[in-house]
Amino acid sequence: MKSLIKNLLKMYANIKRYAMREPAIGQRIELIEMVDDPQPIEPGTQGTVTHVGGDVINIKWDNGRTLGVVMGIDKYKTI
Repeated sequence: MKSLIKNLLKMYANIKRYAMREPAIGQRIELIEMVDDPQPIEPGTQGTVTHVGGDVINIKWDNGRTLGVVMGIDKYKTI
């Protein structure tokens, strides 16, 4: 029981940390690196967050494309 509580607290801390990094809808981001996509968005491209769900942030990129970034895998910064 003690280890279960410890694991749950660890999971809660990770979720909280993860949620704090999530950008809000309408927020602008700049792509640093898209890791695992056959047609990735180029680094330095900027866009606007349109939806956040699960581990994907959907972006409407300024180059006209719409493609999500995967939290924890793709790298981006808020601007």
